Amino acid sequence: MKTLALFGAVFLAACGGSTGAAPASTASAASPSPEPHATTAGTTTAAALIDLYSGTRVPGLEDRRFNHDTYWNAVAPFLGGNVSSRVAGESSEGREIRHLTFGSGPTTVLLWSQMHGNESTASMSLADIVRFFHERGDHPLVRRIAQGATIHMVPMLNPDGAERFQRRNAQGIDVNRDARRLQTPEGRTLKAVNDALQPDFGFNLHDQGAAVRVGTTDRGVAIALLAPAFNEARDVDAKRRRAMQVASLIIEAMDPLVGGQIAKYDDTFNPRAFGDLMGQWGASTVLIESGGYTDDPQKQHLRKTNFVGILSALDAIATGRYADYSPDDYEELAYNGRRVPDLLIVGGTIAVPGVPPLAADILLNYDRPLMFEAGVISDIGDMGLTEAQDTLDVSGLFLIPTREALDEDGGLKLVAGSHLFRDPTGCRADDDAALRAGWMQGQQHPVTGKPLEIEHLDLAPGSIVCCLSHAAHAVSPKALERATRWCSLFCYRKTDEDSGIVQPPQAVPPVWALKAQRGELPATLTQLLQNSFDRQLTGGRVGIFDE
Repeated sequence: MKTLALFGAVFLAACGGSTGAAPASTASAASPSPEPHATTAGTTTAAALIDLYSGTRVPGLEDRRFNHDTYWNAVAPFLGGNVSSRVAGESSEGREIRHLTFGSGPTTVLLWSQMHGNESTASMSLADIVRFFHERGDHPLVRRIAQGATIHMVPMLNPDGAERFQRRNAQGIDVNRDARRLQTPEGRTLKAVNDALQPDFGFNLHDQGAAVRVGTTDRGVAIALLAPAFNEARDVDAKRRRAMQVASLIIEAMDPLVGGQIAKYDDTFNPRAFGDLMGQWGASTVLIESGGYTDDPQKQHLRKTNFVGILSALDAIATGRYADYSPDDYEELAYNGRRVPDLLIVGGTIAVPGVPPLAADILLNYDRPLMFEAGVISDIGDMGLTEAQDTLDVSGLFLIPTREALDEDGGLKLVAGSHLFRDPTGCRADDDAALRAGWMQGQQHPVTGKPLEIEHLDLAPGSIVCCLSHAAHAVSPKALERATRWCSLFCYRKTDEDSGIVQPPQAVPPVWALKAQRGELPATLTQLLQNSFDRQLTGGRVGIFDE
């Protein structure tokens, strides 16, 4: 798979650098909205919450890619008073996992967010709710919640994942698949909080892909809800029924903001997942997944939607009003449907050096779909009748691959200065984008002070590249039709552990010399290494040139 860097300047000029696509289309007619539930004295409507939201939004979280420090610096002014904070545990890299508490009522509610580090929408919403609790203690809704419930929040369960904006924790484990074995410190922290509280209700807060459709419709899913099953039979007991009732209430509250774009998440029981096991442990649990919404790349609209839906649910739980709701509105939701590819490019001619021009369509998905960034090609050819979120007609234009797109032809790239870090954790990545977003992010050359960059080298056929052994590098496989094999040789000037001999600068490691002597390397490379065949250097071990 290649990146969207495939396309040359002619194409980019035609595109204007952006497709203008919306991650979740609302072009089709929306499904009928549920009828408003009858309200009683002492309730706060969703419309009222929408009106007051702008004054309770926490500044500093406008970009959904934030880390642990950014988040807690933004929330800090609103802690203390009626919102207490404590350290519940630490991540695998030692970052604090904080537990916030509000209210003193008899019903216990536990909300946790960002157990996947790149799913931050609800974390922003919880920050706004904390500010609302802190600053508006005299508001009737705040008083009702405080009197009827005790609210516990773990807004950022996976701070190491948030640091890298990745799903998994620093150990590479999906925390939401660790509810059974509890191998991660993050999972153990959440389990300990749950065991100490024995909550009546739980809210499992996540993000899902932005390109999912509502059932068989063309509507994108803005919010997906789930009252998780607690066993494989998907039985509905009293606890799960209460969760369905709360979900029905949330549908009503969120509908004015995302009407017709709410779906049901797959309710297949997962014995490794926290949301599912919370039901076994005693809580009526609701999963909220924030998907995508038109013109909302930073999910600020969905942030508000979560604020309104969660507060409405907490109010109804604290007062017992959720019991007035039927599970039917939840049960009648269409499930998450198909995932529609992000972009279809039609009408262009692909011009690859050394290959005849090819008229073909291109289908791709974005690694960062809300930002229309990091496109990865999923298919090339005749894409007739293929559905995509956005279609771009480039008839009459040539699509020209960049050097990055031709790496499989035998490209060589490295990060100059990376050897100076001597990072014991390594700097491996699946591709350039992952390396830039991961290990390289914020790194500067220790000598020059310049940001680290990935350099793509252009070398003549037959070239040999020698680089320091701990430098970040990549050598792409040679394409079948290419005559030249790109290689990297690692040369050392240090004492050999076996012989005690200091290797001369022109020598190679003994293991390579031995491989060449034994005929295990290509003939050309063997010839180039012949000067290194030294019986003393290789500890007296013999090879094919000892005769």
